[in-house]
Amino acid sequence: MVDYLKKQDDIVHALRTVFVHNIWDFIPMTYQKTRDFEGGLALAEYLTNEITLQRKRISKEEFERWDSELVYFKLNMLESLNRWKDYIEYFELCRHQKNYNTPYGSVGEPTDEYHDYITHSDKEFHYVHFLFQQSGQYESVKKKFDKWRSGKKVGNLMRHQQDRLSDEEIQQKLQFITGLLDNELARLKRYGVPQNHMKMKSGN
Repeated sequence: MVDYLKKQDDIVHALRTVFVHNIWDFIPMTYQKTRDFEGGLALAEYLTNEITLQRKRISKEEFERWDSELVYFKLNMLESLNRWKDYIEYFELCRHQKNYNTPYGSVGEPTDEYHDYITHSDKEFHYVHFLFQQSGQYESVKKKFDKWRSGKKVGNLMRHQQDRLSDEEIQQKLQFITGLLDNELARLKRYGVPQNHMKMKSGN
């Protein structure tokens, strides 16, 4: 995927194809299902660098949405690689440096569930940090890391890696995802998506 994107004449157009037209969901799914976590991590880091380089060409809304998706993607790859310390450090770095938020819950309602993630409030809503969506996974990773650090056995908590899948299993998973992607591309085409947006199909 990284090699494919590097060959594109206009990286911003390619990024908009991926993120705007609902293709993005299939990309993390592919790396997760095939357990190509190292490849997924490399892609997340490459795309994060690219959107930063191209920031003047994209809107603030696009940048924040794409960056949020890439943070989620990278966190999931780090967790899947059992790199718990790196996960925790990256989560906490993003929580302090990336202040994206969304309205979550009306003012006056109990906030126990998300109180620590509230960035500000207005007369109607509380606004929570985008990483609230990952807070459950963050707490789970911290528990696993603390258990490992205390010298307890954590083998049963480790994620299986790609070497536990056969080549046939990997191909079956890829075919399944490709089928879902083909259906989505056909749906997008049916509803009038420009033909040049369909080029990403060959790069997945």
